[in-house]
Amino acid sequence: MKLGLLRDKCRKKPMEGVKVNLARTTRRFSAHTIDEYEYIELPRSFEMNAGCARVSAQHTKFPEGFIFGVATAAHQIEGAWNVSGKGENVWDRFTHTQPEMVADLTNGDVAVDSYNRYLEDVEALEYLGVDFYRLSLSWARILPNGRIDEINPDGLRYYHALLDALAEKNIKPLVTLFHWDLPQKLQDLGGWANPELVDYFYDYSDLCFREFGDKIKSWITFNEPYEICEDAYGDILKAPGLNSHGVGNYLCSNTLLKAHAEAYHLYDQIYRPKQGGNIMISINSIWYEPSDPNNEEQVTLAETANQFKFGWFAHPIFTEEGGYPAQMVENVARQSEMEGLARSRLQQFNDYWIQRIKGTSDYLGINHYTTFLVTGPGVDPTAKSPSWLKDIGAVTTMEVGGDSASTWLRVYPSGFANLLRWCKRNYNDPIIFITENGFSDRGTLEDYGRISYYNDYLSEILNVIYNDDVNVIGYTAWTLMDNFEWRAGFSERFGFYYVNITDPNLPRTPKLSVEYFKQLIANRELPQDDRFKEPSLKAREDLHVDFDRVLNELSKPNARELARLGNHACPLRTLKFRSVNFGPFSLPLPQDASIRFNLGPGSQLQILSVTFERLRGAIFRSAATYLPLFKHIRQ
Repeated sequence: MKLGLLRDKCRKKPMEGVKVNLARTTRRFSAHTIDEYEYIELPRSFEMNAGCARVSAQHTKFPEGFIFGVATAAHQIEGAWNVSGKGENVWDRFTHTQPEMVADLTNGDVAVDSYNRYLEDVEALEYLGVDFYRLSLSWARILPNGRIDEINPDGLRYYHALLDALAEKNIKPLVTLFHWDLPQKLQDLGGWANPELVDYFYDYSDLCFREFGDKIKSWITFNEPYEICEDAYGDILKAPGLNSHGVGNYLCSNTLLKAHAEAYHLYDQIYRPKQGGNIMISINSIWYEPSDPNNEEQVTLAETANQFKFGWFAHPIFTEEGGYPAQMVENVARQSEMEGLARSRLQQFNDYWIQRIKGTSDYLGINHYTTFLVTGPGVDPTAKSPSWLKDIGAVTTMEVGGDSASTWLRVYPSGFANLLRWCKRNYNDPIIFITENGFSDRGTLEDYGRISYYNDYLSEILNVIYNDDVNVIGYTAWTLMDNFEWRAGFSERFGFYYVNITDPNLPRTPKLSVEYFKQLIANRELPQDDRFKEPSLKAREDLHVDFDRVLNELSKPNARELARLGNHACPLRTLKFRSVNFGPFSLPLPQDASIRFNLGPGSQLQILSVTFERLRGAIFRSAATYLPLFKHIRQ
């Protein structure tokens, strides 16, 4: 299909809007000039409405069979922390003994009271129209001391009631066995640093498969093992906050991966033949990109960082060779030797466990929210010694993309696409299930930021499905309703439904994103309604330009300021082509900046200046070059 951009406005009305992502489309578009018409050649999958009024250079329709759901976790929503036989878990202990560790001094004692209000939650799920609901089981609610010798009947009753309520609404459960809330009695024995946890988790899994397996056909063993091992054992960011950096985190991963494998084999050999379900692990990852994609050292370091983050738990399961990534093993061994240790802090699995762990996941579950940039070699300023972060040997920055309410969550959709392509290449084209993705704000009901986040990230998923043949089969939004966000408490809100925690009734109030997600699921297509666009953006031309590669060429102070504005999919009020070849383009950005640039020799985009009104006219200059897309376009 060919999109014509007319040179002569008098002959025919020009296109009112075009969406293009330069970083992606220039690999697929070619420009031509024929007589009076100048056009860009687009892939056949692109859609054009009648009358040449509007072209959207992106996919919007999800493939047949693609499924949508939302996620929660037991400790974050249930409350009833010591009700009807439930045992204490590590987050109960952590928030009760160190309440100052939570930003707003809240805890999960009541959370949003889903233990008592689960029927309201199911009604909200029904309204959304979800295909499935991802929830987790509270180990301490089922086994108060973590061991099989004490089973809590009320815990079994509660989850059966919830599963039955979901079944009545034809909502499939996707159930996580462990979402960070280890029974405190097991933590007292050393928790995941103790190899005995393999057997305790096996017993717990066995009970859950046997008790609930007729109602649950999709299981997740562990949610975000990185967060469990690095943040909880190698740092103080999650409970129990052991801060055994560089040691406890690697002991944890050894135990956790073995426990996952044993639970998988138990289900695969004993319960799958009778129950016919599936089981996977859910791995989270910040995606790391080089700040300068032309810098080979940064490219290599970004790959190392991704292996340390995602590969730490994916490589042992999803690769042919198994075991921890070679670069990770080498780095930790080298650092350990420099520290004077006789053996590495990270021990590679023996042959038995390499084989035992390989292939133990039916799908690759991915939780993804954000992207960081790698700026060069060295020890990250925030790294402790020894530590996982120091072992990487790279310096990173969060100065990329747009803001959210979470300091760690930068809005950078193209990073998600890059992660998915990377997983396809590295893990033999696995079936991928997105098990979490979401956006935080402070709780506004007209949550345009959340809608924009979902729309842009889902657009990238569609692009990799159709353009790169990445096998993504399902998407899970985090989260159904505002809930206890761990150390952030309720200060960061991710939910579709707003929960007023100052009201004893904890009412759930739908945000605008509820209607967006409901329409998305009903039509299996990205909603196009103007009501989902921020009012200040509705009157703007719908042309999007990806400036991430441009920013990589700018000097660091400039890149930092531009990144604050959000360099992916920046809406532009105007696009003026003032001359045929090398005339200046003027692109006023939607916030407080404007960019001026020329087309230089070879039709390369040349940044001339960046001006910020808030800085009272301060001008930064750089000679960045970028992508010959507009070579033949005139207007």
